[in-house]
Amino acid sequence: MFLTAKTTAMVCWLFVGSALFSGVFAILGGQALVEQWVLSFNMTPVQFMILSQAIIFLLGWPLEWTEIIVIFVPIFLPLLKHFNIDPILWGTLVFVNLQAAFLSPPVAMSAFYLKGRLAAARDPQPDLRRHDAVHDCHRRLHGDHVPVARDDAVASRLSL
Repeated sequence: MFLTAKTTAMVCWLFVGSALFSGVFAILGGQALVEQWVLSFNMTPVQFMILSQAIIFLLGWPLEWTEIIVIFVPIFLPLLKHFNIDPILWGTLVFVNLQAAFLSPPVAMSAFYLKGRLAAARDPQPDLRRHDAVHDCHRRLHGDHVPVARDDAVASRLSL
């Protein structure tokens, strides 16, 4: 329970820090500066879409999705209206793009998770380990004279 609360608090602090950064960035005129800079390129809507998605893809390697959504998406949102891009289409592309970035090297955060799950799935003797853990608990509770049963059917009859 404590670990869940600790993890939730860390994620909430990420949101607080990201929102604070975005607010200060906008108040100090950073949003207007970026908007003027992007508009100075005289891009077409397709060019802007490609540029914004490429930036988000590259940011998806080192950053978590929370920082990207809270810090960088508000920078791009006012520009969507200027380029007449549907925000739902753009947001859908952002989510697909973030998933592709999480699976792509050099960082590939999701790939590390999948590698760990694959290693767990390829465990050569998962039943043996589970049985040993159950047997060890019974041995500690009932003494050293608990019969060792490697078969699940026998273990269920012995109530292991």
